[in-house]
Amino acid sequence: MSLLHDLNWAVQLAEEAGDVIRESRDNGFEQQRKADKSLVTSADLASDAFLRNGIQLRAPQDAMLTEEAGWFPGASGNRTWVIDPLDGTRAFTMGHEGVSVLLGLLVGENPVFGVAHFPFEGITYWGALGEGAFKKNRNAKRGDPLTPPEASKRDTLALSPSTGPEQRERILQKTSLHPGPLLHGAGAMFMCLADGRASAYFSGHGLSLWDTAGPSVILRELGCSVTSDRGKPLQYPVTQAEWKHDGGIVATVGLEHQQVVKAIRLALE
Repeated sequence: MSLLHDLNWAVQLAEEAGDVIRESRDNGFEQQRKADKSLVTSADLASDAFLRNGIQLRAPQDAMLTEEAGWFPGASGNRTWVIDPLDGTRAFTMGHEGVSVLLGLLVGENPVFGVAHFPFEGITYWGALGEGAFKKNRNAKRGDPLTPPEASKRDTLALSPSTGPEQRERILQKTSLHPGPLLHGAGAMFMCLADGRASAYFSGHGLSLWDTAGPSVILRELGCSVTSDRGKPLQYPVTQAEWKHDGGIVATVGLEHQQVVKAIRLALE
């Protein structure tokens, strides 16, 4: 099977997982705290099980890394599916915008394609290295090619709600950017750049591999830059016990990326 066939199938799988999430909200869900004190719901777990089962049936030789179930070594080969079954759990519990299903495929430690599906908006984004990025509504048979966002007349910075007001103000001042979207969910924030709703995104808390593997491919196909907050390429050491990126994440489009990184570092000192 080719990567593009796998990608087309992954788009469908993510949309079906989105149906699981919507049904969970409609039918009622439970929530609790994980060992690291982060929030998890029965919808996260149901979507995770659905995605793992689908991939196991489709590609039983492949490895998997998921937020809720951890690492599953593959029987052979060097392909790894990286899964966030419900990105934006807090947004989900509050009924807010920002909930997504994120899928990425690594060959070795390199992301080669990604999918971001938003079940409550009914929108899916996807992209593959060298093949472009696309977007479609849930019921559409085909997607529309995404084009690199035009440079904004009013450059804006999307920030996580976890960034406190004082730090947010320092970052905006140092970067000379204007306040942009403030959403729970890394997938939603990344796709703000794909849609031209923001020129940059900064997450000060360490994102996990499953937050970035899929979205980073989509953005890179649109000419966006995605690095650590020190300007270094993102790494995907899936076999290690720690599945978080080292430090924060900066993504930009239509800006001088390293200048934004430098300004954010100054703001954090």
